[in-house]
Amino acid sequence: MHHQKDTHCSYCGAPFVPAMPWPRTCTDCGRISYLNPLPVAVILVPAGDGLIFIRRGIGPGKGKLALPGGFIDRGESWQEAGAREVWEETGVRVDPQEIRQFGVRSSPDGFLLTFGLAAPVSPEALSPFHGTDETSERVILNRPPEIPAFQLHADMAAKYFRQPAGSRPLVGVGVMVFRDGKVLLGKRKNAHGAGAWQFPGGHLEFGESPEACARREVFEETGLRIRNVRTGPYTNDIFAADRKHYITLFVIAEYASGDVALREPDKCEEWGWFEWDHLPEPSFLPIRNLLRQGFAHPNR
Repeated sequence: MHHQKDTHCSYCGAPFVPAMPWPRTCTDCGRISYLNPLPVAVILVPAGDGLIFIRRGIGPGKGKLALPGGFIDRGESWQEAGAREVWEETGVRVDPQEIRQFGVRSSPDGFLLTFGLAAPVSPEALSPFHGTDETSERVILNRPPEIPAFQLHADMAAKYFRQPAGSRPLVGVGVMVFRDGKVLLGKRKNAHGAGAWQFPGGHLEFGESPEACARREVFEETGLRIRNVRTGPYTNDIFAADRKHYITLFVIAEYASGDVALREPDKCEEWGWFEWDHLPEPSFLPIRNLLRQGFAHPNR
């Protein structure tokens, strides 16, 4: 006997009136039932000049190409679910902490899809693919598939490929300004990484040294003068969702004079002094990469 889903009250088991709109109120027990969209995580994984797609071995869309993804399990973040699905379907490991939201779409068949963009992987470093009942092939395409398993997947891939990509990394300078054991950070605004906390800094100009750039940027952004300026480590920062690539040169300095001012309110919401062991969250990608490298407070 074939049973249709969602035809009976989940509280008392009484049948709903046929074609009753949602939400449904049970005529027997009076409880209300809802039919909510199911959450799905779908991940765009850049590989070389393309994206990783899988050929589905099961329906819907059997035999057609789709982005890796699947349902979000209870207790998972959408990033964790996406990274898990990428591994299960492609054999590729991606860091869920590096997955950035690329878009959210509702499908007509009752799913809410969160599309994430993972950090790029090298095609040459990919392990051999082993097919499963669910995934028969892993391919890298530099354009959306002509006959996709799901149109929303093709639409988001097209959005990715429409984005302009820089041909070479840019050089940024981040300045760690210390005063009384605390470091200065500002909250980014109207740019990639908006809402994240960063050190003062900016682009290295032609003919400029990192130290000179540090003095200029700190004064332009905060009105502070700095002293004892010296070069520090660097990080390799790939903003996958924005298709931006930076080499960030960190400069270490001490406060010299002045009062902190919000001199570029279109770029920064606020400035604050923070203990090194209690930096605010979320932090800007270069800072996260700096800490992953094991960098510690320079004056300890």
